[in-house]
Amino acid sequence: MEINKDSAFVVKDESEAVQAGAGLMFRAFWITILTLAGLTIFVVLIGELRSQGGYSHSIWQSTPTVVEIDNTVLGRIFRQASESSISEMSEIIDDQLDIIYAPTYSAISGYTSFHYSVRGEYTEIFGAALGTMSDDIEQRLFDGFEQRLAEASAFLDAEYSLAFKNNLERLLVSEIPEELRLLPIGDLTRKAIDDAIGRAKVTVPVGAYMARAGGIYSTKVIAKAVASKLALKVSLKAGTKTLVKSTTLLGGAGAGAAVGAVLGPPGSVVGGIIGGVVTWFAVDAAVINIDEFFNREEFEADVAFMIDENRVAVREGLVSALASKHLEMEDFTLGELSRGL
Repeated sequence: MEINKDSAFVVKDESEAVQAGAGLMFRAFWITILTLAGLTIFVVLIGELRSQGGYSHSIWQSTPTVVEIDNTVLGRIFRQASESSISEMSEIIDDQLDIIYAPTYSAISGYTSFHYSVRGEYTEIFGAALGTMSDDIEQRLFDGFEQRLAEASAFLDAEYSLAFKNNLERLLVSEIPEELRLLPIGDLTRKAIDDAIGRAKVTVPVGAYMARAGGIYSTKVIAKAVASKLALKVSLKAGTKTLVKSTTLLGGAGAGAAVGAVLGPPGSVVGGIIGGVVTWFAVDAAVINIDEFFNREEFEADVAFMIDENRVAVREGLVSALASKHLEMEDFTLGELSRGL
């Protein structure tokens, strides 16, 4: 049988073509499967990043250049910074009160010596009757008080402002992830921070708050409060001494009249007057000295207690001033942030 060589070659070529086509389809199938799988994984990863708070801008900007903090977070940080600053003020307030009241406490001894003198007694008696007793107390016990209170108020304002800035910086560092802390703060966040720090310097000055409190922390009001309590003591003491002096006054006048009698009737009258006056003030001095000996320490303790009461009231005023500063700061920062600053 004769074999056609040309047809054999044709059959062989067709078989190889079929095999080559099948291999190509096989590779195309798996390439398609792998490509779809890769795209699926890519899309899933992007979705996961976004669901975990990833960047809301283009996925290609995977590395931020600045740090912007959400307004809600900023509001919380500002509030915490102010709260921490207010809590730090307690010890500072007490230190400032020591400075304010140190001269007043030191003046108690001098005022007591004045009180236990004939001049002091009559000054207080007439002052209690005329309503001017507080003027002397203001001068002797509270000289320079208002100036010291104003200086302490300004110091508390400055300390609060500094504490707010330091606490704010500390809280910001703790809020920002460690890998982003070397990046600069974004413009919006920086403006909000600068506004809050600036506001802390001027919000509700302590001195202004104390002045708006109706003057209850002024020197005159304080001195009147002390005078009203001392006036009763002075009146009672004067009444007691009047009984003692009345029993000796006639004797002194009689002795003076007897001495002056050598000059005749006019001399007797003048002598009686002089004897009575001398006896009056001699009894005053004697009774005052006795009173001082037995009661000086008690009197000083009473005056110190009155000043202690006033110190407590002033401290409460300073605490209230700082609390108002904190509330005003919170309202301001929340209002600014709500406007998108």
